[in-house]
Amino acid sequence: MRIITFLLLLATGLAMALPGLWLASLGGSLYYAVAGTLILVCAWLVLRGSAFAITLYWLTFLGTLVWSLWEVGLDGWALMPRLVYLFMGGLWLLATRSSIRPATLVALLLPVLGVSGAIAFGNFNHAASAQEQSQPSQATASGDWSNYGNSQGGTRYSPLDQITPANASKLQQAWAYHTGTFERDKHSAHQLELTPIMVDGLLYGCDTHNAVYALDPATGKQVWRHDTKIDMEARGRGVPVAHDADVRGGRLVPGRIFEALGRGGRQV
Repeated sequence: MRIITFLLLLATGLAMALPGLWLASLGGSLYYAVAGTLILVCAWLVLRGSAFAITLYWLTFLGTLVWSLWEVGLDGWALMPRLVYLFMGGLWLLATRSSIRPATLVALLLPVLGVSGAIAFGNFNHAASAQEQSQPSQATASGDWSNYGNSQGGTRYSPLDQITPANASKLQQAWAYHTGTFERDKHSAHQLELTPIMVDGLLYGCDTHNAVYALDPATGKQVWRHDTKIDMEARGRGVPVAHDADVRGGRLVPGRIFEALGRGGRQV
């Protein structure tokens, strides 16, 4: 059992330390190099039969726990790859030592249980927040479709009720708008995959070459159009809407932001 544990720790330490050193040389986090080195020391201690290997390993895990919380907070999905494997390794080490005291086991497991509870509570609040975001807003009720999935929760639901199962078969085409790309090009960008958005009485969309346009939703008449000429390789699949705070806060990609000026648009 000692040799198996040594080999597992050796493989884990090398898998973290060597790429970690390369990452550190590129200016990245030192965590992986440090943690990997400590686990290699644990492997050496296990090979020598030292009980301090368990203590050092769990100290390394607790340091990993602190670093993970600092890096990603209580994001459960982001914490799992950082903590689960090392936690299972710690349990393996404990299982190989029959002389482990219950008080020591409790002291080691309490921080993990505490963080797990915090993550569960955080995820519960996140789910509640998502449910709130999925509720139809006043703008949605007025006919706007301001996100890809309508609500921020992505429900793709509209409370409008003029179209029903009883009259859907009687619908007829009211208008058509041509984005301007009629033939296959070298990027096959004639394929239009778009969910337009409806904001403040205008229908916004983009073509596959990232030309942005606004249409009158009642007639299909083009109100304005702007050819971004950003990247002919990139296939445009939709446009978002952002408030002034989003733009000024720098959370959007510079050079790909457009400002609606009345019934006109320009790049900002």
